[in-house]
Amino acid sequence: MKCVMCGKGALKEKIVEYEEFGVALGKYKGSVCSACGEVFFDSETAKKIQGQFNSRKIKKAEHLFQRLA
Repeated sequence: MKCVMCGKGALKEKIVEYEEFGVALGKYKGSVCSACGEVFFDSETAKKIQGQFNSRKIKKAEHLFQRLA
């Protein structure tokens, strides 16, 4: 399958370390473009990643509120 971002590379399944806004959210199976390096996740994996991000965001907010109290 060709990359939908660059149209040049082939997608290969790999385990990739994913981070969002500088926060490491774990390692997940994704399809990585051999040309541009873009990573694609299936919908189930994307939901897991979003859940990790949301839980960490909530924990950080709780920590900040505790420091302000």
